[in-house]
Amino acid sequence: MEQKTVDVNGARIPVLLNNRAMIEYERMRGKPASRVESFEDALALTFCSVRAGAISAKLKFEMDFETFIDYTDSHPDIIKKDEVPQDQEPDDDKKKASTM
Repeated sequence: MEQKTVDVNGARIPVLLNNRAMIEYERMRGKPASRVESFEDALALTFCSVRAGAISAKLKFEMDFETFIDYTDSHPDIIKKDEVPQDQEPDDDKKKASTM
């Protein structure tokens, strides 16, 4: 399987979902990395994975999360909508609302 990379300011950075990425995500979001529940969570995990890849490859990556959000608006190839986790089963309140 080919390693996913992204182009950030002219540098090809690997995207690594490793221990560093998951711990940084948990510190940033205040919840387990296994609980990616929203688009913002998915973008935060992507950000942490890019940071982890840059550290692993010894590449400079000094962007903060807010700047990364803006960067993805002008570079949408960094995150593809079909890669964002979707809820498998709506919770009971959503089920009730959709049947009313």
